Amino acid sequence: MHNGGAEAEDKARREADERAQNDAATVQSLKTDKAALIALYNSTNGVRWKKNAKWLTGAPIGEWSGVTVKGGRVVKLDLQFNNLQG
Repeated sequence: MHNGGAEAEDKARREADERAQNDAATVQSLKTDKAALIALYNSTNGVRWKKNAKWLTGAPIGEWSGVTVKGGRVVKLDLQFNNLQG
């Protein structure tokens, strides 16, 4: 006898576990990216940048001026002509 209901539940449970692992990896990646961005800000006199809106605030890093986030990772920095020093 074939138990399709139990197989479907097992599949759904495995998929939920995989999503949770992916979500945890994304959160860790963003923490790593955020730490790198903070180090960049601090080492290049970020307080004197021309555009530093939302940096070092509680805003999501994708809202920080010049930062682009896709798929849970920083994929682009646009800090050209922003008075970085260091």
